[in-house]
Amino acid sequence: MPSFAGGITPSIRPGTATVPAMLASSQLTSAVISSAAGGDIAVVAGVAGKTIRVFRLILVVNAATSITFKDSTPTSFSGAMPIAANGGIVLDFNGDPWYTTAAGKDFVITSSAATQISGTIGYAIS
Repeated sequence: MPSFAGGITPSIRPGTATVPAMLASSQLTSAVISSAAGGDIAVVAGVAGKTIRVFRLILVVNAATSITFKDSTPTSFSGAMPIAANGGIVLDFNGDPWYTTAAGKDFVITSSAATQISGTIGYAIS
């Protein structure tokens, strides 16, 4: 059994847990983010009975706005985050999803102003 930093050795008793396979960034679906509309922008469409897990995201805004991440329930995943003109947000891939939608719901970015928002998103649907 492998050891981790600090001498920690994982212990799994047979029949008590299932260890999920690690998701590699190459297994993600990518999509372009491009919208000049304010309000709700459905970035990834929901699929009946499945969740969207957002693993990475980069976006840049042309003018000052506040951005909120949520699903179409609407369940907010973040508060409104003010971004200055030509500023942006980066959510790096670390193996864990940043956000997970409710089953069948879209992943939505809400912009408080009508300004160009551009970027990419890496996600998985399961």
